[in-house]
Amino acid sequence: MLLESIGAFLTHPLTLVVIKALIVVLVALNISPILLWVERKASAYMQDRPGPNRAGIAGIRAAGLLHGIADVIKLLTKEDVAPEGAYKPFWIAAPIIAITIAFSTMIVVPWGDTLVISDTLAVPLQGALINGGVLYILALTSLGVYGLMLAGWSSNNKFSLLGGLRSSAQMVSYELAMGLSLVVMIIAFGTVDLGEIARQQAGSLFNWGIFKGFGVAAVAFIVFYVAVFAETNRMPFDLPEAEAELVAGYFVEYSSLRFVGFYVAEFGNMVTASAVTATLFFGGYNFPWLTPTWFKGNLDLVLVITGFVGGVALLAASQIAWGRRSHRFYQALKPGDPRLREPGFWRAVWGLLALLQFGLVALGLGSMLGAIVFPALIVELLVAVIGLSVLVGKILIGCWIMVWVRWTVPRFRYDQLMDLGWKVLLPASMVLVFAMGLVEVILYDLFA
Repeated sequence: MLLESIGAFLTHPLTLVVIKALIVVLVALNISPILLWVERKASAYMQDRPGPNRAGIAGIRAAGLLHGIADVIKLLTKEDVAPEGAYKPFWIAAPIIAITIAFSTMIVVPWGDTLVISDTLAVPLQGALINGGVLYILALTSLGVYGLMLAGWSSNNKFSLLGGLRSSAQMVSYELAMGLSLVVMIIAFGTVDLGEIARQQAGSLFNWGIFKGFGVAAVAFIVFYVAVFAETNRMPFDLPEAEAELVAGYFVEYSSLRFVGFYVAEFGNMVTASAVTATLFFGGYNFPWLTPTWFKGNLDLVLVITGFVGGVALLAASQIAWGRRSHRFYQALKPGDPRLREPGFWRAVWGLLALLQFGLVALGLGSMLGAIVFPALIVELLVAVIGLSVLVGKILIGCWIMVWVRWTVPRFRYDQLMDLGWKVLLPASMVLVFAMGLVEVILYDLFA
């Protein structure tokens, strides 16, 4: 009786919506600290310096990963100072609005096809089933400027106010080009439902959105992606912050956790922007030529291949980690220094993960030989994990490109930023809408 009650609770529509929303938000939140580490290490390598590599636990430094923990401890214990004369309700609400908008957009991004739990229950793997998912994204990204604008205005600081004004002007300018490039994709797919857009891209690589319209969608992607940089305030479009001009711009008066709130919102916007880009242009959760149905029918083969490849790669990583004990850094350490534990620690970690990967090979072979029979629900869950992993991989690639551009391209002047938005991207996006409409009309006449 108890199990039936628990099952009924877990399969209730409202419970499923909450669980799916939590999964989406937790995935996005967990990518954010990884991006912080990538941002630091990538900038260090591009500038030929080590980057963060000091903070550690028991001598284990994890290539700077533990600096994030040190930052959290520092920010938790830092004094939360409010500026004199600030309008407190808006000043307090601004980082909350920024974070909420950044992660709420992810709710409509599909991360799998459909999870069949039973004969009577099939759950679409999408946080919220909104038919107008593309319109929802446009609406929320339009609201995102309020967090930055209110932070700048309510801080009672001229530099903050200028940063808030710049953010509002910048987002209005580039929102138009981004919206019109989305219209191009709406015409190409014939729907505003992100779930349907992702399903249409299953199968062949050439079903992906970027190949639509004989090159029109590819140009729309360029316009969209440039607008995304401006919407997320990433370099070279970080004029609302511009530390050389505005100290730190709209959040100069924030400290402690309120300060980090804007950074979390920025990384959240990166994750969301990359997820939307992947869904519209690069197949979303779909792997080229391999559909969810194929994965369900060949799960044993997938387990064998991924387990073997992953196991070999992790074994190689284990050997590389162990070989670093001969590096001049470790050779220069005195006996008993806790940092000498690092090569052995990472050898053990990568070796253990390699064993788990080879365990997948054993499961796959057992399924092939008929010794193991996976329950239907387990198959569905594994295929859902594969789809989520594919989408996360595409998100990480998109975020890496954003980091790469930030530390490669210098900041625009403000007049250059406005000229690019109004004189180049907006006219180009209007032409693209007309071109995609023309292509669709011609194709309809040919194949109707």
